[in-house]
Amino acid sequence: MTRNDRIKVLIVDAYANVRQGLLALIETTPDMIVVGEAVNGSTAVQKALALQPDVIIMDLIKLGLDGIEAIEAIKQEIPQARILVLTNFGEEQRVFSAFQSGAQGYLLKDAVMTNVVEAIRDVYAGKLTLHPNLTDVFMHAIQEPQKR
Repeated sequence: MTRNDRIKVLIVDAYANVRQGLLALIETTPDMIVVGEAVNGSTAVQKALALQPDVIIMDLIKLGLDGIEAIEAIKQEIPQARILVLTNFGEEQRVFSAFQSGAQGYLLKDAVMTNVVEAIRDVYAGKLTLHPNLTDVFMHAIQEPQKR
């Protein structure tokens, strides 16, 4: 498999240990390659434009441009961008906002690493992916506006 056949991934997380863990995981996955890393939303937008990754793994960080704003900015510049949120935040409003902004996947950081790899593949393939513990949260969030 050549570099061009692999899923190109951009990792966005404020914590170096999280970025390093994801990098190590992806490096052992033959069909994926990390093309860049970013520590905040502003840098994520710049790197996404420069590197044109296939999948962006995005934490909902609060440094400068937050994760939701970064997703919106990336999708505005690169509508075909595929974004997988990987975060500690499982609140209904954040989950809903991430999908409204253009994310295709949402995992909590407690996800098993094999789930992260499968989620990257699913998002790359255009499938919606959601952490199993968030299904009820997501369903409530999309049904709630109909009740108002």
